[in-house]
Amino acid sequence: MLVSATAGQESQNWAEAESWLQQVEKDAYLAEDAAYRATRQYVAGDLRGAVASINEACKLEAQYHAELVWAPLRDFLRSEVAKIGGM
Repeated sequence: MLVSATAGQESQNWAEAESWLQQVEKDAYLAEDAAYRATRQYVAGDLRGAVASINEACKLEAQYHAELVWAPLRDFLRSEVAKIGGM
């Protein structure tokens, strides 16, 4: 919206901001999906898949901030792996 309401460099800046925000939204959705997939895999007994999925979620999220929303789930799954002697 602001892209069309402005001109020149300001318009380009708004277009870049819009594009960046769309990527953030997409990555947040993908991270959430990977985290939910991890929980389903864990419940189904697929610990290896659960760890891979939660690592995917954390990798996506880590592009934007250091305090990861999915870190507690990742840490839990890692502790489950440690209980069975690693993978």
